[in-house]
Amino acid sequence: MSVYFSKFPNTTHTGLLVKDITRRANLANSVLTNKYAYLPYLIQDDLKPEDVADYYYGGVNYTWLVYYSTGMTDPYYDWPLSYNQFNKYLISKYSDQANTTGNDVITWAMNDLITDNIIHYENSDGDIINQESYTLNPNLVADDWTAIRVYDYEVTLNDNKRAINLLEKSYARRAEEELKDLLNAGII
Repeated sequence: MSVYFSKFPNTTHTGLLVKDITRRANLANSVLTNKYAYLPYLIQDDLKPEDVADYYYGGVNYTWLVYYSTGMTDPYYDWPLSYNQFNKYLISKYSDQANTTGNDVITWAMNDLITDNIIHYENSDGDIINQESYTLNPNLVADDWTAIRVYDYEVTLNDNKRAINLLEKSYARRAEEELKDLLNAGII
């Protein structure tokens, strides 16, 4: 069982003694508002939260702190996907739109000779317009706008998840103690 959940109090459910995982803890405001309490960290491909916890905090038992300090609530979709996971996700999400399967979906997602894989258009000012607005507006200069295709769009979304902030490791023990105190006191 995760160290995080080991701190949770027990409760009775359908006659069984179980951990009350419905609890949620908040660190002290003194930590949350201290801009020096967090350090930037860039997640490399194929790293899992437990790898980051082991490397940065010195043990996988601090995996919960990696999630907590980054504000992640969904370990499957808030964490950046590895290259292989990303390709599987892309194939799953876009196979119907691409009207194909397997790696052909990835080829479709990157194909710059078609328009049905365009998510939107962007200009150098960061303005975004959809495909219909782009097509219907004769005043737009094509050289000023870049088509953002499915592959680039999804890569950007995934890569944006790589830059996280971790609670500085000198606060880790304090966070663990506060979690334990809050959960045991039933304050949450």
